[in-house]
Amino acid sequence: MSTAPSTTPVPTDFEQVIADSEFDFIDFGAGIGGSLRHYEIATGAKGLGVELRPHKVAEAQALGRQVVQGSIFEFPDRPMARFVTIDNVLEHLPTMAEVELALTMARNIASEFIYIRHPAFDDEPYLESLGVRTYWCNWRAHPSHIRLADFAEIASRVGLGTMEVHPVGVIRDSDHPSVLPLSAPIDQHDYDEALHGPKPHVTFDRDVYSAYDIIFHLGPTPTLKLTYVGDPLAGMARPRMTLLSAPPAPSEPASDVTWALRTLAKEGRNSARRVVRRGARAARGVVRRLKA
Repeated sequence: MSTAPSTTPVPTDFEQVIADSEFDFIDFGAGIGGSLRHYEIATGAKGLGVELRPHKVAEAQALGRQVVQGSIFEFPDRPMARFVTIDNVLEHLPTMAEVELALTMARNIASEFIYIRHPAFDDEPYLESLGVRTYWCNWRAHPSHIRLADFAEIASRVGLGTMEVHPVGVIRDSDHPSVLPLSAPIDQHDYDEALHGPKPHVTFDRDVYSAYDIIFHLGPTPTLKLTYVGDPLAGMARPRMTLLSAPPAPSEPASDVTWALRTLAKEGRNSARRVVRRGARAARGVVRRLKA
């Protein structure tokens, strides 16, 4: 007979957990351990999840996943893992100061890289000028609308090495189901005219993205390679992740903030070239401002 998982908080003695555990990475905001398990399979590495909500931890542990209860801000602030994963978590933090602190903690914990999957907020003002928005821009649970320029500025302040960005899920017009009229209620999902009312039909003059895969390479050479099955701009699938035990020599010296915007769309596609050109221009502008 199955029983519901207990919601009793588990011990939060992180030092003891670390002493008793073997792991290669830490998953911030692990929830019931779905992201933790995904990245264990994707990398072949062993992970430890940290989750604030006790009932989520209890459910994760009932599923046999190594998730401990507590705040990421209470985790020991010292090197202890090869990398840190942060999957759709940072936007839930109440302030940009806490976002910066979380990234600083991740930098201090990880020796090789930080991997982040993050919803895109960069084109929010542009979309609002057209009378629409992507639904995740109007959630109470998303108080921190962190844009790529914000990540770059934080990286410059706290020393996050090289920043690599992969856009996923391109949105080219307002007919996309993720796009809602500004009049739609808060905390919605895909467009439903019966719920959200009519919306303007607009073809965007730029590629708007649904999310980004972001890597901060903390060492002098990358130790993570992302590859995608098919065109990453066509969907939201997580990438394949290859850990490089013998990292290749860098093609150029890493600066405090450098930016590689890459897409694995088929070579020669106009959309891929536009993405790379646009990303490179934006990146150069961000880096110039940071160095000014």
